Amino acid sequence: MGEIIIRYVPLPCTIQGYTATDANNDYNIYINSNIGYAAQEKAKAHELAHIKNGHLFNEQSAAMCESEV
Repeated sequence: MGEIIIRYVPLPCTIQGYTATDANNDYNIYINSNIGYAAQEKAKAHELAHIKNGHLFNEQSAAMCESEV
């Protein structure tokens, strides 16, 4: 419960990564496997910042959450 699982999967080029929770309340970070290593690392850091800032469970707008990372 509350674990962070990182998966590298092919995504559309416009999506660097995203995070979702599952039934066990684990964080699942999906990173685009079609982008370069540096971009993957940046996307991973970005998604981890969303988790750290509690963005998945607050009522702020997406734009507000993005401005905090």
